Amino acid sequence: MFTGGYHNNPKPYNTTYAMLVAKKGQEQTILINGNPLKDRDISWMLLPSIDQADEDQLVGVAVSLIHGVTEIKSSEGHKFQCLIYGFDDRESYGFPAGMNLEIKF
Repeated sequence: MFTGGYHNNPKPYNTTYAMLVAKKGQEQTILINGNPLKDRDISWMLLPSIDQADEDQLVGVAVSLIHGVTEIKSSEGHKFQCLIYGFDDRESYGFPAGMNLEIKF
């Protein structure tokens, strides 16, 4: 992602993050560019839920990304959510990078 702002020459955004949400216990299978997140010094947070069974509890974390192409996947094929967002001095952006949503009525 690039920012223009009031500048004439685009430059990479200074700050880019991936916000990840996974089932508790499956978060350790997520890889960024082939590297396990468990190797980073990050703390997953238990997300609030209403009447969810223990096996359905969700955890989340935001991790900083370096500029360039990034591959985020689960080493065991587990499903997770990923939002990418970033900002600079005059603008910001955000988009869903991958979602597997099931809606129940």
